[in-house]
Amino acid sequence: MSSSADQIIATRQWSRANPNGPRPAGRYGHTLNILGSKLYIFGGQVDGFFFNDLVAFDLNTLQSAGSGWEVLVPAKEAGVDMPASRTNHTIVTWADKLYLYASAFCRCLIQTDRELDLEEQTA
Repeated sequence: MSSSADQIIATRQWSRANPNGPRPAGRYGHTLNILGSKLYIFGGQVDGFFFNDLVAFDLNTLQSAGSGWEVLVPAKEAGVDMPASRTNHTIVTWADKLYLYASAFCRCLIQTDRELDLEEQTA
């Protein structure tokens, strides 16, 4: 258990995280997955704009001065083989990978079976 978790359990009080740098844009219809100590957010929408960015936050750095969101794949980055922008999709984690399944995209239902190897993205 990390020292941040120990602190919350010992004091029985919540504390507000204040990560440095830019944060992901507000959205709904996204996925949030935890793999290891990292929290991953992919996709979603706001006001008719659909996202396909992938961002991560290492929960082990939650209370450290250097904590911040890491943009693994910026939205609509040219030349990167990422799934199209989408909302209300499903992502599951298994064997250190994120697997993307069916989603609603611009009022259409599309079936995809995509895999994102996180080791390749962070290498």
